[in-house]
Amino acid sequence: MVIPETVYQEIINAGATEPATLAIKSLKWIKKGSVNNLTLVMNLQTKLDPG
Repeated sequence: MVIPETVYQEIINAGATEPATLAIKSLKWIKKGSVNNLTLVMNLQTKLDPG
């Protein structure tokens, strides 16, 4: 699974003992990646927060 850097930071900042934080740090199949379709990102940001 590839998640954007912003999503990664939002999860990590939730707290060191949160289940999602522990999972994202330990599961090797979760990777950070870059978004390629910036137009889609800009359109989605009108409805969603960055994370």
